[in-house]
This record gives sequence, structure tokens and C-alpha cells, in this order.
Amino acid sequence: MEIWEIEFKNSVYYIELKGMRKSENKFSQLINSNIEAVEILKNSNILIDVIYMTDFYETLKSTEVYNKIPNLEFRDRKGTKKLIKKHEN
Repeated sequence: MEIWEIEFKNSVYYIELKGMRKSENKFSQLINSNIEAVEILKNSNILIDVIYMTDFYETLKSTEVYNKIPNLEFRDRKGTKKLIKKHEN
């Protein structure tokens, strides 16, 4: 799970980037086990959205930004590991 914290118009906005959508696959269920928490946070007026990796990369590719970003996790997981900011609890 990756959560990005973005400051936008004097508000903090969170984006959780999920590796895959929830399905019958056990790994998918594990990745999405906290998805209910997103609705709880939204109901508490926390600005948060879930974006799936496939949608994220397709958006980058369709806007021609994909090839301009050198440190995308999709291309270089080891090189980007240090860039991830983790939020726990």
C-alpha cells in the first residue's frame, strides 16, 4: 500500500495507490483488506481517493507524461523504494 500526501489549496489530500482491484484472488483481497477504511475516512471529512496502478499508468501514458518521468516504480522498483513515504496507524 502506498499513500501519497498532497497539499492542494491549503488542504491535505491523500491518494492511496493500489496494486490491483479487489477480486476472488487471495493476494488481491489482502491488498484491498483496508478498502473499507477509505469510506470511514471520507465520512470523517478526510480527502482521500483510491487510484489503481493500471489506471494511474494509463493516465500517464495517455497524457504523454509516462516517458518524461525517470523514476516510476513500474520501471524501476529498486530505484524508487527510497521515495515512498509510509503512513502507519
